[in-house]
Amino acid sequence: MRPTELPAYCANRIAEHLSLDESVLWFVAGGSNIPLVCEALKMLQGKDLSALTITLTDERFGEVGHADSNWKKLEKAGGLSSGAAMIPVLTGGSLEETAQAFSQKVEQALANADFSLALLGLGADGHTAGIMPGAPEANGFAAVYEGADFTRISITPSTIAMLDLAILCSNGEEKWPQLDRLMLNLSSIEQPAQAIKAAEEYLIVSDQS
Repeated sequence: MRPTELPAYCANRIAEHLSLDESVLWFVAGGSNIPLVCEALKMLQGKDLSALTITLTDERFGEVGHADSNWKKLEKAGGLSSGAAMIPVLTGGSLEETAQAFSQKVEQALANADFSLALLGLGADGHTAGIMPGAPEANGFAAVYEGADFTRISITPSTIAMLDLAILCSNGEEKWPQLDRLMLNLSSIEQPAQAIKAAEEYLIVSDQS
């Protein structure tokens, strides 16, 4: 599957479970994946999305609505006006308070979901969500990760392992070496993207020929 086909795929999988009167939890990535999320939501227009909950895979810590916030960028792109329930990460609290609160919200949301999926990105260093290479194993459903650019609050590898479907989307030639490494049996500490393999179902979507 190519990245251009991903919005329709996500929309169809979500619609399939909503049509069965199931509750769906969708974790979405920021960055270049935001347009894909918004396109998928457009394809779901006209459907009752009250049983769909959307939250982030990771968020850049700061004040609520800060310029680099993934949630703010999703809002600007129109991704928060779908009729689905929304779980933002930032609360205005301290880093520790915010991470703990998000972890609790993720735990509850997963417990309430009949079907859970995540759209995850892939970094040129092998990171996914906000999980950085070399970071120690984190406890809980969300944790703090220090990146070279931002401090991030992110779902953890153990949370990814609980998903019904993990989708890893890779755009850009600079990420192709990490796709090759993904075929190896590495730890999620060495290459965090390896965490998708523990989900019930996983899918890798790339522009690599």
